[in-house]
Amino acid sequence: MCCVPIKSLNETFNTNLFCFVLPHITDEVPSQEIPLNDIKIPSNLCLADPRFHTPSSVDLIIGADVFWDLLGVRKISLGNGKPVLIESRLGWLVSGPLLIMAKYRIRFLTLSRF
Repeated sequence: MCCVPIKSLNETFNTNLFCFVLPHITDEVPSQEIPLNDIKIPSNLCLADPRFHTPSSVDLIIGADVFWDLLGVRKISLGNGKPVLIESRLGWLVSGPLLIMAKYRIRFLTLSRF
């Protein structure tokens, strides 16, 4: 376990988190590039992760003991069936449904011997 300082890129918020360090949490998120054509994010908002649409490794999983203290009260809906923008002390979060077309066709074959 170690103590990790985190701070906002957009405001003066900072705190220390006690974390376990793991060599691998999960695969890259999202699994593929998300086209931003249909997502109209207001240009005056500072996102917590401006590259949320690009596959990347997970840096940190924040527990509920800190997570709820990070959230603000403002939300902006981007439309029916589209993400919601949620204010946080780390910047605006993008959360909700995103339409991603699979790059690969999934095929599998099951064989059984009797």
